[in-house]
Amino acid sequence: MDPIRSLLFVPGNRGRFLEKARGVPADVIVPDLESGVPDPEKAKARQMIREALPALAKAGKRVYVRVNAIDSPLIWDDLNTAISEHLTGVVLPSISSADSIRHLDDIITNLEHGKGLPFGQVRIIPFIEAALGVLRAFEIATASTRITAIAFGAEDFTADMGVTHRADGLDLLYARHHVAIAAHAARKQAIDSPFVGIEDAPGLTADGRLALSLGYSGKFAIHPAQVGLINTIFSPTPEEVAQARRVLQAFVKAEGEGLGTCSLDGQMIDTAIALRAQKLIRTAESLAPHPARHRPSPR
Repeated sequence: MDPIRSLLFVPGNRGRFLEKARGVPADVIVPDLESGVPDPEKAKARQMIREALPALAKAGKRVYVRVNAIDSPLIWDDLNTAISEHLTGVVLPSISSADSIRHLDDIITNLEHGKGLPFGQVRIIPFIEAALGVLRAFEIATASTRITAIAFGAEDFTADMGVTHRADGLDLLYARHHVAIAAHAARKQAIDSPFVGIEDAPGLTADGRLALSLGYSGKFAIHPAQVGLINTIFSPTPEEVAQARRVLQAFVKAEGEGLGTCSLDGQMIDTAIALRAQKLIRTAESLAPHPARHRPSPR
């Protein structure tokens, strides 16, 4: 599964933004049909997204359209319009049950069949944005083989809880970590909530590094200016990759000598540390078309 570091929301009713998205280095482009589009503009947005999909795909973009909620009367039109050979998947908001995912899977399967598309082409990223969804995160993450990642939505979660979002993130710490743990338990990627301070690079950096430390592999962006920084935060640095290779080399040598542990630079290396190094190397290799950038280590 290709890593997803950055996912850029693009309002579906803004043709100029959809066109410009072709040149943004986000791993995933997310044309929006939900909260980013006023109700009177929904039909127009569907058509604009449909027309933009071939060009986005031709530019090499993975495209996940954010559709309206599964219980919305708009969901069928959203999916019927978006699902085509050019679509990678859909982002589904406000998920609190596995049944919602299974219902969505059924709709997508019928549309794939009706449009002559390969079964399973369309992937799903559910947004977990309420207390009940957090508690059921693992059930949601394992409800369909189409799921590539699960995402945490901070703003809606705090609204559901009736609390004010703190700058230090302590109000979100448990829920945010729980969603990431559920994603890893289900062998899916964990995608973090957008950071709403568009011009606050230090704030985005701190927030992204915290997400990384909690097990998230990527983050949504609400402005193209955030994408480069998000990619940097969630990419291993060349220094980290070089150190991981040293760790792995030392551990393999120790195993060859019949040892279960060894030391490197005064630090013990065991199986868990070697596996962590191996995962980091694999992530870096999978990002080879998007070279790792230098950044201060958040760890």
